[in-house]
Amino acid sequence: MRLVVALDLEGTLISNAVSAFPRPGLKQFVESTLKVADRVVMFTTVRGERARELLQLIENEDCLPAGFAAAVEFVPYSGKTKDLSAVGEPASATVLLVDDQPSMVHPGQDANWIPIAEFMPPFEQNDHELERVGKIIWEIRDDIKLAGIINRRASETPVPINLDDL
Repeated sequence: MRLVVALDLEGTLISNAVSAFPRPGLKQFVESTLKVADRVVMFTTVRGERARELLQLIENEDCLPAGFAAAVEFVPYSGKTKDLSAVGEPASATVLLVDDQPSMVHPGQDANWIPIAEFMPPFEQNDHELERVGKIIWEIRDDIKLAGIINRRASETPVPINLDDL
């Protein structure tokens, strides 16, 4: 099964689209998420090129992995919530939303939401929210792998055991 992580921008990875202060641990979080997820996308209310420009500025400050700003895919936002069906994955995929705003979670998708405390002034350098969320994503990935192993083994043909041979 595939794991897809949809990341919010404002209040989650950065302060906001005006000041664009990167959250502590941003680069390590993105690097870790890129390793564990099959796909990482941005799902933000910040429009197209402005969002990419912000990511590029942050990348230029060495707070994002090289090439991330240019390569990351943006999921088009419309409506009042972030509907994960817009990510375009089959139903068998696990799609997670990392977002600081509960009001952005689409009805019925609460189980896919990883809440994160809003990154806002005063900006704490000892903020460990991205580290905490990263650990949750790794745990979910481990659960997905385990479920895949169990499903494969359950579908295998059982080998009969002859008790007389024991």
